Amino acid sequence: MVLVRCLQGAALGALSLAALVMVSSGGAQAQPSGEDRYVILSGGGEEAGHLIARRDGDRVEIDYEVDSNGRGAENTQTLVLGDDFIPRSWEIEGSSLFGDPVEESMRLSDGVLTWSSQPDSGEVRVDSPRLYIAADDSPWSQGLYARALLNNGLSEAPVVPGGTLRIETVQPYELDGEPSAAIYRLTGLSSGGSYILLGEDYRLIASFSSGSVTILDAYRGEAPALRDLHSDLEAARFRELQADLAHGFDAPVQIRNVRIFDPVSLQL
Repeated sequence: MVLVRCLQGAALGALSLAALVMVSSGGAQAQPSGEDRYVILSGGGEEAGHLIARRDGDRVEIDYEVDSNGRGAENTQTLVLGDDFIPRSWEIEGSSLFGDPVEESMRLSDGVLTWSSQPDSGEVRVDSPRLYIAADDSPWSQGLYARALLNNGLSEAPVVPGGTLRIETVQPYELDGEPSAAIYRLTGLSSGGSYILLGEDYRLIASFSSGSVTILDAYRGEAPALRDLHSDLEAARFRELQADLAHGFDAPVQIRNVRIFDPVSLQL
């Protein structure tokens, strides 16, 4: 995951996710125990790894491994969640995409959230629990972030180490056994948007792009359709951006004093 970490200093203390929960129309739900098994499929449809999420009350254990032509992240994770689905502690151990060792941790105690990861480390005092965006996690985290926002009736919230996480409903998705399935877009995790498919109680069914798809094993047959859908959704989003950001001119435009780079002389 590419994460733009823009620490905002004192601005981080201005808002918190739990402070905004008061405006939620829904309440926190009990966290079920059980196991979700996901398969990771490459762009060509080949199986490239697995992700297993085991839940026991407020405790979640993650087993994540990707092997694509000898490359891929691998880690185990242990989380303790609050009733608001916001982690109170998070431990990640393993290796990154390129094999670097990963030892990441986050803990919320006595109103102080501390974290340590490959990119950075720090602490911030918070009035109430706030989402931490992990640097070396797994696609399962996208479902966690979405559930924390949606169960608390939020479309956006400030996060640690910095920035704002946003979620929007894109469209319903027809899926056998999941009448409430829908596609959502998360922004604020990377330079672009992340697409996920959620089911009942905002359970993560799939995280998908035009390349890889991480999906519940029972629904692996949906992977090709989700890849195609990602391409269509991104094309539509780029058309919207073009309409909003493009500048047209009613008259010819001339740019003066342009300096052209000569690649032979390496001079302007």
